[in-house]
Amino acid sequence: MYIRYVNKLCDLHLECDNFTEAAYTLQLHSQLLDWSDEPLPPLLLSTRFPHASTHRHLKEALYKLTIDYFDKGKVRHQVKRNPLSLCQPII
Repeated sequence: MYIRYVNKLCDLHLECDNFTEAAYTLQLHSQLLDWSDEPLPPLLLSTRFPHASTHRHLKEALYKLTIDYFDKGKVRHQVKRNPLSLCQPII
């Protein structure tokens, strides 16, 4: 239920061209995933990323899309000041 709500909220932000908010919303989803090769349970499978079958694949795809949305949302100034802030969960 939570993942469905997060994805719907992301879609709503995108409809209004709120790319930064969409990126933050995707981060909520990515925080629920591990950096493991464990298969995703059926409730975590994403229609946005049908190729992602493990926690790691989905988390990577979400991070890539998050970065893309931050870029479109012109959050570059925050990223330039502290580029590691987006990568903190990876480190």
